[in-house]
Amino acid sequence: MSVFKDTQTLVDATVKMTDEILTTGTAVVNNRDRYDNGVINVPSYLCSPKIVDAKNYKEILVDSGYYTLDDLGI
Repeated sequence: MSVFKDTQTLVDATVKMTDEILTTGTAVVNNRDRYDNGVINVPSYLCSPKIVDAKNYKEILVDSGYYTLDDLGI
């Protein structure tokens, strides 16, 4: 079992937030209270990780185009 965070999801969120800042001055966030740095609660946008195991690795990692079976040594 492993945890997978698709970098394309992170890129998409970053581009969207950057555009929001440039056009409106504020980025939409989905969390305002989870990350306290001791000074403020840091607004953030959390992307959901995916749990990958022997049952779903092909669907999540290969079928998505992120990896090939060769990349995984299969």
